[in-house]
Amino acid sequence: MAENNLTKEQRRNATPSWNGYLHQGRVGILVALKNLQTEFSKNLPQMREDLKHLKIAYEYHEDFMILRDKEIVSTHQVKAKVSADSNRKSTYGTALKEFDISTSPEDQRYLHVVTEITDWDTSSTANQHNIQLFEYADSKLYSSIRDESVKDEAISYIQMIQPTRPLPECEIVYYQILDLLLNKVKSCHVLNDHSHPTITFEEILESIEKPLVDEAKKAFEVSKIRSLMVRVLHETEEDFEINESEKGLQWEQVVDMVEHLCRLEGEDLIISLALLHPDDADFINSKNLKSDGFKNVFIEILRNIPSYDRVSNGYLKDSQNYFLSNISEVSRNARPTAIRILKNPNNTKLLFEGRNIVTKELEGAFVSLVGTKEQTERTNILKPEMLNFITVDNALAHLKDEDE
Repeated sequence: MAENNLTKEQRRNATPSWNGYLHQGRVGILVALKNLQTEFSKNLPQMREDLKHLKIAYEYHEDFMILRDKEIVSTHQVKAKVSADSNRKSTYGTALKEFDISTSPEDQRYLHVVTEITDWDTSSTANQHNIQLFEYADSKLYSSIRDESVKDEAISYIQMIQPTRPLPECEIVYYQILDLLLNKVKSCHVLNDHSHPTITFEEILESIEKPLVDEAKKAFEVSKIRSLMVRVLHETEEDFEINESEKGLQWEQVVDMVEHLCRLEGEDLIISLALLHPDDADFINSKNLKSDGFKNVFIEILRNIPSYDRVSNGYLKDSQNYFLSNISEVSRNARPTAIRILKNPNNTKLLFEGRNIVTKELEGAFVSLVGTKEQTERTNILKPEMLNFITVDNALAHLKDEDE
């Protein structure tokens, strides 16, 4: 069904399975934690029993809402896109007009934005439903997608609920709750019954209070990578919106690929991302995603060139192979980077030999970059005469020329 033929309800229910790592998902978790902390601070005898009746439901009425059984406590709409006019109230005129007010308390209808609206109180734009800007920590009426403010505030509520838990553990708990949301969304997609991802406050409290095990700490590292990928995607899209420039004809390919990576289970995700880091033999353990290269090489190629092949991690054009990487090293580091690639035991001849490895700045044949000794060392996994570096700009020029 075409997007513009979907009803408002159907569009809302088309939640991507990586919603937990999108701004909407994170904001919802923050609001739930803030409400949970408020209930927890009352210290009433029946508090835990009351929590069984509270929950957060996504993509129901508006982007998410807090419910007490079937009664709506608060309704929230999230606007995460940025444009040149995002600081003007008029930009949100349609959202204010069409806000779903059904059975929602008049003083509990909230709009979440990612940039400061400078004329909220003075603009002539109508706000007939009395929609409020949600107030974040430090009395801010917006939350940026370019920093960790939403995560940091959410973690602060976790620590208030369980003061004896160290801050690093609170961060792990936060990502566990995001994973809980991710699994809820996946379940709704499997059922395909237009159900809504829902998390009870009791489930959130259980995540906060239960002891951490080694598996949770490992999952935390993977969750951080998922969150970083989505953040880079958001920032890239925001840059295009602010500059009013084109995102590229293949932007949907970028979104689909990041969504695909976020769907992968922990080990499969790390193995897939290791391909983008052929110069890091320890990536499986370090999990050090190079965000600069992810944005300026991987995303840059995918947004411009169609038919990316996930299996070979690149393109085959006119008998030339182009292997994408997250390498963002400067030119003076070409030689040590090439040597690390040659010796990395995780790199296989099947994938790499005969390849142009696409990087941000590096250019040149491996045989001219490494010395004679390094070319013939027994520890080499790959043959240098079969490999070249190519900058992202030159790769785009070659691929576009051949595509036309």
